[in-house]
Amino acid sequence: MEVKVEGSKGNGRLDLYDKSKNSYYEVKSKGAAYTTVTKRVRKSTREQMEKYDVAGITDKRFPEFENVVPTRGTDYVSGETQHFVWDITYEYKEPGLIVYTLEQNPERTAAVVAGIASIVLFATTGYAPSTSFSPGFAF
Repeated sequence: MEVKVEGSKGNGRLDLYDKSKNSYYEVKSKGAAYTTVTKRVRKSTREQMEKYDVAGITDKRFPEFENVVPTRGTDYVSGETQHFVWDITYEYKEPGLIVYTLEQNPERTAAVVAGIASIVLFATTGYAPSTSFSPGFAF
């Protein structure tokens, strides 16, 4: 869950906060996390995490953690999930940092496009296409 923090280096929101371990994870896309040339963690990502390292929790939803300073999470997590037309792969890379990549799924994209096309066709002409309208996809 995202949690508001404030500290001497600024304010922000922890992307993921583990209450049971008082630890946080910053979640970044691969492009936002790493430089394209050196493949090192970007300065902006390092500075953001350093800001959180000295920031206390100020989220009113969690008064029991008020001003508690969380540490960087160290639990290894990785996996894959799907969201709309995207395949998402994520992985723990270093303390406090989880990096993800997105890949557009061609089958789900085609199904969405075909569905939108059939809606537009029906809305403009009143014609409801059969399943043969888009081979391999049922409406």
